[in-house]
Amino acid sequence: LEPQRAPCASWPRAPRDPQLMEQRKSNVPVLFIAGELDPVAPADWTRELARNFPRGRVASIPHGGHMPDGLSGLDTCLDATVLKFYDTADAQALDLSCFAGMAPPPFGAAP
Repeated sequence: LEPQRAPCASWPRAPRDPQLMEQRKSNVPVLFIAGELDPVAPADWTRELARNFPRGRVASIPHGGHMPDGLSGLDTCLDATVLKFYDTADAQALDLSCFAGMAPPPFGAAP
């Protein structure tokens, strides 16, 4: 984890730009993926932004951070859902129930 934290120390910090959320509405179909534990782009921001997309939908990953690496269900849930969205362009018709089961591997000490 330390090699990943090191670059963050020099990452520029700025207050949230309120104009970022003041976009015009768009009817473009959008599938947003939000990690509930994301410290970089919080899931609440995603839900707020999604309000501007009537044909959009937020898939929430309860144990997800900024990237879903290491979670279960990457291929069977996340990838499958994204591919289905690409095929149909209908976020409302997607079954997002599998996202609740995406979880990190159990923690354990090496023998």
